[in-house]
Amino acid sequence: MYLLDRDPLWSTLKPYELKFDPPPGFPKSNAVPRKNDGIVVKDIRGREADFSIEKNGFAIMGVDSDITVQDFVRCDGDELAKRYFKPLADTLKAFLRADRIQIIDFKVRKSHPDFPISTGENYEFSQPATLLHIDTSPATTTELVSRFNPESPELLTRRYQYVNVWKPLTGPVRSWPLAVCDSSTVNAAKDLQARDIVFPDGALETFQVHPSSAYKFYYLSQQQTDETMVMPQSDSAGLTGVPHTAFPNPWAAGETGGRESIESRALVYYKD
Repeated sequence: MYLLDRDPLWSTLKPYELKFDPPPGFPKSNAVPRKNDGIVVKDIRGREADFSIEKNGFAIMGVDSDITVQDFVRCDGDELAKRYFKPLADTLKAFLRADRIQIIDFKVRKSHPDFPISTGENYEFSQPATLLHIDTSPATTTELVSRFNPESPELLTRRYQYVNVWKPLTGPVRSWPLAVCDSSTVNAAKDLQARDIVFPDGALETFQVHPSSAYKFYYLSQQQTDETMVMPQSDSAGLTGVPHTAFPNPWAAGETGGRESIESRALVYYKD
């Protein structure tokens, strides 16, 4: 996994990453993560019920969907909403006992045969992420709630979350599965470093993660297409988001076929 070294520099300078080509001589990022080897990732298969969002920051949720990578190529938004996103929102609402689910974004990933080696070409789909990270910060989540609900400012007075739902599009997943870090082992004030991801038309704040011997990592072996990993990334109640990343599964070394997955990002609202 790639993590951001602790450095006094970050007390006065904020890390950034540009999602566009800057002028000559201007670096696309000022924070280069370092590869960390020897990290232990424990399997939760057979004891999924032992882990919960309240205790660990993540949980396994069943879904009923046969959506594929090619569906995201040939289907329009209305069909995708009907076949996947609306049922997902309904399932997530019941699972979290929430009042409202608002899916705002998604990303389909399909690993190139040469992954993790980059060919330098533009891929049709995003590649698995190898940087340990959290998708959003509390400040960005608050901004998103306002942006997507300009006529409902009262939502900011209720508890709300930014939740990532990670689902395989082919299974079982063996190559580059998803690892999650138990949020109860993360000291948000010391272990997380806010960074800006800058686009031509704006920016969003996410977190990179510093190394720590306290972390506990888990994954679900042989994860199937009807199993999702639910990971709150921000919570107005103050709970720490869940760092996550893909990792090279030693049990799948030399296998071909890669990994196909979708992560859906949702704003979740509660009555109380």
